Amino acid sequence: DFEIEDLRIMIGQNIGLKFLMPLAIEKLNEDILVEGDFYPGDLLMTVLRSDTVFWESEPSFWNGMLNILDLQSDKIKNEETSFEMKVDWYEKIDRFKSIDVS
Repeated sequence: DFEIEDLRIMIGQNIGLKFLMPLAIEKLNEDILVEGDFYPGDLLMTVLRSDTVFWESEPSFWNGMLNILDLQSDKIKNEETSFEMKVDWYEKIDRFKSIDVS
């Protein structure tokens, strides 16, 4: 019964990623900018910053996130937020997309 903030905290500490990441991906699929306690997109930022080794070992999850990023790119683009926040989102997205899962 994890809530968004619980997922954000645990994933941010790279705890239980194999079990919690599918829940986070499901929430992000519903709304990529879902909000924990801080700001719209805080779960997304945490997922994008999570352990690269996890993504390399779970390419199906990585591909799922790529799909969500592609499908909801307009939502990120059109979100009314600071320029700095958008730059941070796009930097994290670019870094995430560069992970080598092959």
